[in-house]
Amino acid sequence: MKAEKYFDANNAEIYTIDIEPYSYQQEILDKLEAEHTVQGYTRNLVVAAAGTGKTVISALDYKRFCKQHAGKLCWLLFVAHRQEILQQSLYTFRAVLKDANFGELFVGSYRPEGMDGKSVLTYFNNRIAAEIRLPEAIDRKLLCPFQYFGVTDTVDLNTLKWSRGGYDTKELENLYLFRERSLIAAPIWWCPRF
Repeated sequence: MKAEKYFDANNAEIYTIDIEPYSYQQEILDKLEAEHTVQGYTRNLVVAAAGTGKTVISALDYKRFCKQHAGKLCWLLFVAHRQEILQQSLYTFRAVLKDANFGELFVGSYRPEGMDGKSVLTYFNNRIAAEIRLPEAIDRKLLCPFQYFGVTDTVDLNTLKWSRGGYDTKELENLYLFRERSLIAAPIWWCPRF
């Protein structure tokens, strides 16, 4: 039976731990609370760099929302572009809410599309309620600094189709393979110096 048992991070132990926000997360939660109660905004967009705990922030905000609307049915739609992110997020929400039965995954052949090139700001009245962008997260020592290294590529991609946030992979592959073959077949001239 042990061989057939699979690892599940959704175990009962995580429901006994209180998840508390870091100070920067609490700042965002306070801004969201002000947006809800003072400004009356019910749709609030939070922008946060990868690794700063967007899921924890949203779970804690949802927990507060549920407490404020006790006895009423509260709904939440959490959208992510990868199944793994949705699964991890579900575990986080269950841990914050201390509810092993919270939420369902809607993923697989039915996918949440977000790479259509359209701004999500329109769904939030073109406002950002709170944010912690990458430079600020690095300055606060929440994330490690990093360096990008780019490689020059002279291939013209203007003729390729762009859809749902990316190039058609088959066309991209054909373009690079054709380019590679022509580079190999191109004559190389070499003149020795005397």
